[in-house]
Parts: sequence; structure tokens; C-alpha cells
Amino acid sequence: MDPGVINHKSVAAVANTYLQRIDIRSNLEVLRQYLPPTAEIFVAGGAIRNLVIEMIHGGAPPTYDIDLFIGGVAGDEPLIDRLSGLDVRSTELGGWRWHPPESALAFDFCLLPNFIIIAKYRMAPTLANLLSSIDLTVNAVIYDIFNKKLYENRCINSITQRVIDFNTRRLVNRLLLVYRILLIHHKIGFRFAEQVFAFLKLQNNLETLNALKPLLVNKQGKAKTRAILAEYDRICRFHSYTDYLRA
Repeated sequence: MDPGVINHKSVAAVANTYLQRIDIRSNLEVLRQYLPPTAEIFVAGGAIRNLVIEMIHGGAPPTYDIDLFIGGVAGDEPLIDRLSGLDVRSTELGGWRWHPPESALAFDFCLLPNFIIIAKYRMAPTLANLLSSIDLTVNAVIYDIFNKKLYENRCINSITQRVIDFNTRRLVNRLLLVYRILLIHHKIGFRFAEQVFAFLKLQNNLETLNALKPLLVNKQGKAKTRAILAEYDRICRFHSYTDYLRA
């Protein structure tokens, strides 16, 4: 598709069609039954990112999960208690993962007030603050299921240019950000913006590598870890960003 016709409205239409897939819609309806009437559901990050990549470049990485944020609720909303009949497991970032047995997709969801960045920086649990807290521009895209609207911050432009850049300077910790950057690079293959390249080189030390490797192995397996670390080593061998771009 011509990038010139990629806009919020066209992406929202594609996202809406995608979320109407029976295996997605039926499970979202199950989840919605456990939510109070005030609740809002936002789809953020990878699933929508991959739709945009497909629209612009004609091919995208496979999607294995859908990231959901639940707005319009308090942080102590007893959602997890209501979901006790489902196979829901906690995640390290303050949310939960539900993988329905009949679904190819898992659903990762978090109450917006409890999103680790929102909570750490004591931000109001709003859609605008969520968008401003997403780590990288290629993931800075949110689809509001109820209002069928799309919100993004440089995501479409970054995907058009095939570049991974920072969307925020807020972070949980540096190790997790290095992990996230390298994993997303491995998935989509885009080049790094200069500030991301500089950040990765700055973190390339024995302490970080010793902590990064077991994290990768635990989350991604040994084969993928080898590939990711080999690429990280290649990137860090460049003396300058200009050399990196020329390679």
C-alpha cells in the first residue's frame, strides 16, 4: 500500500477488521463480561504494529499475542478474582496473561493504573499517558476498541522509514530496555535511530551481558538468544553511527 494513504482512519479500519476475527472477538467478549460498565479496552503495541507493517511493506512478523490495557477502572479493581475460573497467570510487568486453550493467540492484559510505567512515575491512568509511556515509536500505537479510534505517536512514520527510535525516556530499568530493543529489532529487522544505537553501545558491558543472556534464554530460548546476542555484538563493533548506516 502507498504510505501516502496510511493514516489513522485506514489503520483503524484494518485493526477493527482484524479484531473481528472469531477467535479474537469471542475471547474479548469473554473478558468484557468480567469488566465493570466503566471499563475501556485498548489494544497497544505489537499486534497493531504488525498490521501497520503489513499495510506499508506488504509483509509482517507473525503475531502471537495481543496486548490489552484496561482503562476506566481503579488499580484495585478485583478483576483477577473474577477470572479465577480461567487459566490466567501473572506477568512481571504488573499484568496477566490468558491463553485460551482453543486460541492461537494469548491475551496479555493490565489494568491501566497498574501499568508499571504509569505506577512508577505516578501518572494519571489516561490513554494519553499510556501512549507517551510506550518505549519505542514502532510500538507507540493504540486502538480503542469501544470507540474504534486509533492513536499513535510517530509509529506510522517510523514504520514507513523502517527505523526504531525512542518514544519516551521513562523506563523500568536499563536492562529491560536493552532486552526490549534487541527483541523488537530481531522481530522486525528495522535499523536503529542514532540515539538508540548510542544507548545500546553504552550498555554493552560485562555486567549487562551477564544479566541479559539468562533473561533472553528464559524468555526466548537458546537458539534465539544466540542470534540476538550475535546481532548485538555486530552492532556494537561499529565505531560510529555513520559506519553502522553504511553497513
